[in-house]
Amino acid sequence: MVLNREPEVPAYGEHLLEWFWDINKGRQHTDGTWLALPPSEMKAWQEMTGNIVRREEWAILRDMEVSYLRAVNARDKEGAPIASSSSEMSTAAFDAVFG
Repeated sequence: MVLNREPEVPAYGEHLLEWFWDINKGRQHTDGTWLALPPSEMKAWQEMTGNIVRREEWAILRDMEVSYLRAVNARDKEGAPIASSSSEMSTAAFDAVFG
């Protein structure tokens, strides 16, 4: 189910959501399962974009990663839609990222 309004993201978290979707573009899929991004991929993203990621932000991004993978892999098993970009945020994706 796609939300009929944009989810409200706290101003202090907007950059984390943008970063998450940007990093997410490099995610691999194999044997019906979306894979976690290795820390080396996230570090390469940081170096390539020039973004300075504080320790607390890395922890939040990793938590978002775990929640997203849980939701997207459950979606694939059930066949329910979940967003793959910030332009189509489903309830499940929002809950995965901010739940």
